[in-house]
Amino acid sequence: MYTKRNFFKRLLFILPAVILIGSIVVSSILFTTSNSLRSYKLTAPDKTEFVGFKNYIEVFKEKTFVEALIRTIGLTATVVGLELGIGLVIAIFLSRSFKGHGVVRSLLVLPLAVTPIVNGLNMRLLFDARIGIVKFIFNILHIPSPDAMLADPTWALGIIVLTDVWKYSPFMIIILLAGILGQSRELYEAALVDGANMFKVYTKITIPLLRRVMGVALLIRLTDAFRIFDQVYALTEGGPGTSTETLTIHIYREGFRYLNIGTASTMSLVMSLFLMTFVLVMIRRINLLGE
Repeated sequence: MYTKRNFFKRLLFILPAVILIGSIVVSSILFTTSNSLRSYKLTAPDKTEFVGFKNYIEVFKEKTFVEALIRTIGLTATVVGLELGIGLVIAIFLSRSFKGHGVVRSLLVLPLAVTPIVNGLNMRLLFDARIGIVKFIFNILHIPSPDAMLADPTWALGIIVLTDVWKYSPFMIIILLAGILGQSRELYEAALVDGANMFKVYTKITIPLLRRVMGVALLIRLTDAFRIFDQVYALTEGGPGTSTETLTIHIYREGFRYLNIGTASTMSLVMSLFLMTFVLVMIRRINLLGE
């Protein structure tokens, strides 16, 4: 039986973890915010000075930062859009019973079990100019491609998209499949009795009822894809040049290669505020879908 007394008893068990995690999060935010308001370079820690919002102004004047932000937005929209489309089609197919459907559904988990950095390294080997099997197959089939695919800006971006879609499409499939299987079978039976074909059933019943599930799946994937780092770093390290440099890689370079902690902290906060605003808008949209 639920009572306030039981609630507070349960709260006591999780309180230490909440305090620990909360203190780490809050202290990290305060430390990053403090650094973003200072001119702070690790090569000259004794010359740190307060500069106010100067770092924020300089960040948006920096061409490479703006390009990385735009590139990240475009890359995120592309991969998540493809994952949603592929996930929806395969989820609809797998929602129907057929011999071995349980095995197929179980195999979908395999790409998700591969860590992003390993996934990126595997793809780098596959597309390697010297030992990559993809280049070998392209040569056999006489498909035109550059000698070093990952050294070509267009091909490198395409490979990054392919790498992310291969890994995270199963996530979309699993979420959407669960949503489809949770829908009432009576609606489908009534539609079929009324003479609706399968295309109309899927477009008029399945997809509209999946709107809120798709909204949640999109929210999770968009926020995750926007922070993409390890797969891109393993594949190209942001190259050639800065053609595949995402926002997280740009921040990494600024903070850990050039040691500009103040600027890197500013970029991190700008990225966090951008994501926070996006999440709030998405949550609002998802709530409207459920009404």
